[in-house]
Amino acid sequence: GSGEVKIIAKTQGDTLQANINSDGQLRKAAIQNFKYHLTETVFPIQLKDCKVGDVFKTREVDIAEMETDEITYKVTKIATPTMRGIPVKLYNLEANSKKIGKVGNYQWDEDEKLISVSIGGAFEFRLESESDAKNLV
Repeated sequence: GSGEVKIIAKTQGDTLQANINSDGQLRKAAIQNFKYHLTETVFPIQLKDCKVGDVFKTREVDIAEMETDEITYKVTKIATPTMRGIPVKLYNLEANSKKIGKVGNYQWDEDEKLISVSIGGAFEFRLESESDAKNLV
């Protein structure tokens, strides 16, 4: 097949209905008691107001599997290293999924821009270049 997947999801009352079309095969699925708000997908606090040890939660929806998951974030470190002589405040958070356990570690700057993500201790994705990352002191 082409590998193309098309998902059409809509709410009906408190149920999320989805039609999942994969290579011409149609599958219908639903999440009952789907009370979900956009605010649950974003951080409920501003990082600048955080301190080490703070914990907050978001919810995510996997439309293909028709399941929700709760993600818990814990602030593990707040530091202000310098990069090329300029102080940069960084927030490190650990994320854990209620469904699968530890998701990874995230690092945001003071403007709440995602700087890096480490997943499973095996993969790291960074916004800054390798040379900039080495210049953080």
